[in-house]
Amino acid sequence: MTERKTSKKSIFTRSKYEHLDWVADKLAEVAHNIWSKWYIHMRDNWTDENRVRWDRQSMTEYKNLTPKEKEKDRMIAWAYIARCRSSKPQTRSRNWKWARCLR
Repeated sequence: MTERKTSKKSIFTRSKYEHLDWVADKLAEVAHNIWSKWYIHMRDNWTDENRVRWDRQSMTEYKNLTPKEKEKDRMIAWAYIARCRSSKPQTRSRNWKWARCLR
């Protein structure tokens, strides 16, 4: 069997965006914390009623969620923003302008 080489081009060139590594690390930290809390919640609260609700939510676009569900998602978004704001970039490059909204 011949091994086929696949060429998957990333939309990001690592060297071009290397100055954003600190942002990726902070967001990854928040993502992991959110995931671990979600896992514990799922493990401890698995019921047929919750499964039906979570299935519905997973197939619903954000704009169609209830106000209460949207607020929970906003809290997660603010956790990401807060984590980025609490960290300073390693270096200030001219490409730093994009992150001014995090200040």
